[in-house]
Amino acid sequence: MPNGNEPVLQAIDSPYNFVPLHEHVHLPEWGKSVSHDVPFSDGLSAEIHYTLTAETPLLVGGQQTSASENAPGQVHPFRFSTGETSYAIPGSSLKGMLRAVMEIAGFGRMRFVDDRALSVRDLTNPAKSFYRDHMTENKRGVIEPNVRSGWLQFDADGTAKLMQCEYSRVEQSVVKEFSDDAEWTTFWNGLNSDTTARKKYQEWDRSFDGIREVFFDPEPVKVHRHSRVSLRYSKARAFGTGSTIGTIVFTGQVGQKHMEFLFHSSAEECFPVEETVLRQFLQIHESSDEWAFWRHQDYIPVFYLGSAENPVSMGLAQMYRLPYQHTIGETIDHSSPGETIDHSSPKHREEPGVANGYDLADLLFGAVGDGEQDNLKGRVSIETATLMNSANKVEQDPTILNGPKPSFYPNYIVQSTEEFVQLKGSTYQTYVTPKEGENSNPRIRGFKRYPVRPVDDASVQPLNEDQKGKLSVQVKLFPLQEGATFSGRIVCHNLRPEELGALLWVLTWGGRDRLRHNLGMGKPFGFGQINLVIDHEQSRLTSNDAVDGAASTLDEDVMAALQSTFVDYMNEQPIRGGWLESPQIRNLLAMADPQASIAYTENTGSRLRHMPLGHYNLAKKSRLVLADYAEATSAASGDLSASQPTENTSGAGLGHAWLDRTVPELQKQHNIRIASGVIQGKPLADKWSKIEDAELKQEVKQVIHELWTKHDLHEQSSRGIKRAREIYGW
Repeated sequence: MPNGNEPVLQAIDSPYNFVPLHEHVHLPEWGKSVSHDVPFSDGLSAEIHYTLTAETPLLVGGQQTSASENAPGQVHPFRFSTGETSYAIPGSSLKGMLRAVMEIAGFGRMRFVDDRALSVRDLTNPAKSFYRDHMTENKRGVIEPNVRSGWLQFDADGTAKLMQCEYSRVEQSVVKEFSDDAEWTTFWNGLNSDTTARKKYQEWDRSFDGIREVFFDPEPVKVHRHSRVSLRYSKARAFGTGSTIGTIVFTGQVGQKHMEFLFHSSAEECFPVEETVLRQFLQIHESSDEWAFWRHQDYIPVFYLGSAENPVSMGLAQMYRLPYQHTIGETIDHSSPGETIDHSSPKHREEPGVANGYDLADLLFGAVGDGEQDNLKGRVSIETATLMNSANKVEQDPTILNGPKPSFYPNYIVQSTEEFVQLKGSTYQTYVTPKEGENSNPRIRGFKRYPVRPVDDASVQPLNEDQKGKLSVQVKLFPLQEGATFSGRIVCHNLRPEELGALLWVLTWGGRDRLRHNLGMGKPFGFGQINLVIDHEQSRLTSNDAVDGAASTLDEDVMAALQSTFVDYMNEQPIRGGWLESPQIRNLLAMADPQASIAYTENTGSRLRHMPLGHYNLAKKSRLVLADYAEATSAASGDLSASQPTENTSGAGLGHAWLDRTVPELQKQHNIRIASGVIQGKPLADKWSKIEDAELKQEVKQVIHELWTKHDLHEQSSRGIKRAREIYGW
């Protein structure tokens, strides 16, 4: 728990949350029959016109400038080259937004991940078993490092080799006194947490013409008492005048660090570095300032675990970032198969193709597989959306686009929790296989999403005092003001009813008017919340079996029926608890509800914002976990899983002979496949209103009322339902 000098955290602040990863990966059985040339017997083509309105500032990135030491970077909205105010939204941006929702709603694969090595450098007590116990050994109160030192070098063909050497430690005060140059002394007096190893080398090379070899005497390894702990190491004496030649090795300035290193007494033999170890090392360090400094050097000083003949990991500091045992991809693999309801379900990361099948997102938007025969062209084309009204850019205050990486296991790995935010027990699940008898292998938390929020809560996160002077990591966003409205068109070819229903469900959240998509940059700040409305009068639907290719209007009743087809289809899949009530759909819908964010903060104490960097370790010390969004907001968000009614396709057995006769007639007349699409629509209400027998009319109305109650239609607010409700007089 935090000590008395640290702030007390009640919850983890985070602008993102997760839709749990589903165990069942659904691959439609017709996937291998999809073709642009061979029509489905029940295939549909559609032209969907829509209006997109920005509820909060919207920034789909266009022109950008990079940050420098003198000025923050800038990001401006995308626009056509023909005019300064010709703002637009590329179809590719909209496709990415819709595909991300479709992958979740369609229980598709989670394969678009960067399966890289993750690493940890964590000195907190919860991390002791998987970090400190690997890097050091406590022998009767004396800490002895397990890491060794060596020189990493690359042959002309890129082969990596490691040469073992010894190391000694030298006090920074001794290094400072090695020169009486005023600039040198000032540099060492001003060391702080921003002083990198690169800066130290640059100052050394300036003072000593790039010569890093120093004479000294390495004393034998022994115990040295420090302020808080006893350490065992060799200390350098006679720095600059001894009889042993060593190479000065600097590492970054962390905490109360007061010593540097001297590498010496190198072995003669070099050993090749195993490919996996090298790949982990490069992935962990490739974006670091230290690696940018070393990558073109002939000899690179490294620390490693294992032996020179067989190192198991390497780093650029003594307490380096240790690779986790499992990659992100492997934590995804732990979710399926073996823990699925349908044990034949493939792993999430299998490539789509003829052999492995395609998920719904692949079938609609296209897929690239391993082989040429596995590539699948999408049957949904999204055109560029163009601005309809006047919209100005709104310059924002400088901010930083940052956040914890997937290595922050309290958020990214499934944890056992109590009271939403508290870790159950004392041990986190990490990217490490637990000891025998403990919890199962680590599983990824799921699909990362940015919950939407009320309009008034959308603003960039202010810089703190430490960040204000760091212009090189700042950015200024220039989003379009809220209210910007765009029009666009989506063209669909040869889709099955379930597929078109899925697309319409994703576009409109199944007819839930208050829910929002989010698009573009600034989602951590609440930017890019948009509302999509289908223009039914312009939208057209054509059946493959239509006479002379005649098109009909994609009206609300037809659209509702197609969505019901999709919902019914998904509810038939072997998903634990059913599709609509699954944690995946509940979380997906809750995070699209602006009002849910209010309940989330009230119930958990978590705010939709990034935590200060110093709070991440504090959160682990406090044993905090990012709450499940749907569980924390279920009362306020209401029954979002309630959707369009799911009924039989025949229209029979509805509870009254008049309905059993009339509903199938309307299904055929309006090309509505599911009876529920008729029950909730205006055509049935119009038919009912023309019943002349008052007693019969009242009987039918009562049955329709019961059907509406059964399927929670009375509380829904789509235009079709509102119009039908007016006719019935409810």
